[in-house]
Amino acid sequence: MIQKYQQLNEWAVANDPSIKQKIDNDFAKGYNLVTSSRPSYFWDQILLVQNNIALTVFGVPKERVVIVEMHHAKGVTLPVMQFEWGDFVFTMRYNYIDWCVSVRSPKTMERVSFLNLFDPDTEPNFVGFPVDYRYGLITANEYVMSSQFSFMVREGGEQLKHHTLWAIFWIIREWWKDKYEARFGNPPIVPVPDFY
Repeated sequence: MIQKYQQLNEWAVANDPSIKQKIDNDFAKGYNLVTSSRPSYFWDQILLVQNNIALTVFGVPKERVVIVEMHHAKGVTLPVMQFEWGDFVFTMRYNYIDWCVSVRSPKTMERVSFLNLFDPDTEPNFVGFPVDYRYGLITANEYVMSSQFSFMVREGGEQLKHHTLWAIFWIIREWWKDKYEARFGNPPIVPVPDFY
């Protein structure tokens, strides 16, 4: 049972698949994953969101990254994560295949180019997403013109998907900084610790 808005790190420790879930080897081989790699994939997404995106890009401490829902992929319980940066709300989940992300912005994101980092015509897979955070697709043109949108990152290997997601969030951060920071302010960026 999920406790809504539980801290991501606290939830991850309690639901670590290497401790909580015994995965059948035959099941894992059917997906070309070895059982021992599942916990690392589980923790890769947790650390990516709380350390590399929330903290590094936006200066949001890991204690403010929360769980809004859960879903299951390949026999593992996974989080639907969310954090806020000022009036922005970012909701995302990973299922070992693709990232599904929804963004709610305080201002219409005019003329923001995401450099073709994702296919705007691919319908997001909202498995596990609360209905309130399922937004429409970004239009197929090069620039976003919306304050609420969803997208999916699915091309490339594991690390490429993670780097692509990080780059998309960096673009959002830079768009706000260039266009609105002087007028509306920003939460301060905290010094980046050495993660690894």
